[in-house]
Amino acid sequence: MPKPGGVAIEERSTPSSAVILMVAGEASGDLHAANLARQILERLPAAQLFGIGGSRMQEAGVRLLRRIDDLAVVGIGEVMLHWRAIRQTFRSLCQFIQTKRPDLLILIDYPDFNLRLAKVARREHIKVLYYISPQVWAWRRWRIKTIARTVDTLLVIFPFELPLYQGCGLDVRFIGHPLMDVIGGEIAPGRGAEPREIEPSMGMESINPYPLALAPGRWAEPKEPQSAESPQSDSLRQPAESPSMREEICRRLGVDPKRPIIALLPGSRKSEISRILPQLLGAAEKLIRQKPDLQFLLALASTIKPSVVEPYLRRYPSVTIHCRESCTYDILRVADLALVSSGTATLETALLNTPMILVYRLSLLSYILGRMLIRVPYIGLVNLVAEKKIVPELIQYQANADKIASLAMEILQDQKRREYMRRELRKIRDRLGEPGSAARAAEVVVEMLGR
Repeated sequence: MPKPGGVAIEERSTPSSAVILMVAGEASGDLHAANLARQILERLPAAQLFGIGGSRMQEAGVRLLRRIDDLAVVGIGEVMLHWRAIRQTFRSLCQFIQTKRPDLLILIDYPDFNLRLAKVARREHIKVLYYISPQVWAWRRWRIKTIARTVDTLLVIFPFELPLYQGCGLDVRFIGHPLMDVIGGEIAPGRGAEPREIEPSMGMESINPYPLALAPGRWAEPKEPQSAESPQSDSLRQPAESPSMREEICRRLGVDPKRPIIALLPGSRKSEISRILPQLLGAAEKLIRQKPDLQFLLALASTIKPSVVEPYLRRYPSVTIHCRESCTYDILRVADLALVSSGTATLETALLNTPMILVYRLSLLSYILGRMLIRVPYIGLVNLVAEKKIVPELIQYQANADKIASLAMEILQDQKRREYMRRELRKIRDRLGEPGSAARAAEVVVEMLGR
């Protein structure tokens, strides 16, 4: 990565050649920032985009000053463990702002870090656009005043966020949820359209167009699906857009379309993997004993390398986990049930109409503080958007292998419950606005640069 102070910037003669700094701290922010970057460059091809992000932003044309690997943490304890890297990143961005003087700073979620950076930009008279509002509706509502003092324009993605900012003197606009751009007709790169191979760093061969399966104790090439004659399997199958589509996706994933599939989404942060994945794998081990024809697909977030999850998978030799990169949406399309870490992934799962169980675990300190400060009835975005409990939530000590397995089996055996979930999940789409969020945000960027 280039040092921010040593980045070369071309001469800026017009707004179309503006320098824009974009900051995302997590996998979901990387995805949304990448889609926004593409829309900006369509309108301003000469714009110079720099930022903090991941592979998606880089592929979209953003020159990365630093990567988000050490920034994607949650909770007080996790932040302290990564404090040095976070502080170095913050200082380097301050240096970039002060020496390169970007024409616009775009902040994508990640409020603890980004609101501090907004204060620096305001002191330097740099325009600030905040894309995806901090979740002030859940906790820390006093942040509204901070946002109003330090941000020029705020783009919110849930309609219920608009009233929260009324009367604070801030330019606030509802632009719809960015996931509506990537789930539906078009799939965002790295989420289902183009599979990515896992690098053969552990002695396995990269043969299959999808990454290789991680079987107990070894890396294994996915086998051709074998038919299963279980009558329960057919009743568990999720209605796909067409049987041929399900068969094609399952073929590429290396699983049998006639057998039930459970998707495992343990999160996009290493701390989430360490706390949640062992519980999901323990549940898988229990479920396979009760129903041997089950298949498990583990969807790796773009911020998690296969080497991070491999040690956990080797602890459960009795169950085969098919580990896949860059095909989360394909996995969710064919899954009969998903076990999902709380966060944006729950909305992605909802928009793909897949029944799910939400699971989440934090450090003890973070959990206690959260219980004291959070003022919403649910932690799952799906339930919050629906304003009722559609999917079950297993939080902290309830998110253990026994409870996860027990609840998963109940749902797998209850077709009416799954159908109810699907009916209610379809309604989520209507509450998130029309597709085109990234395009609308890019128009705001052009407007701000022209002021």
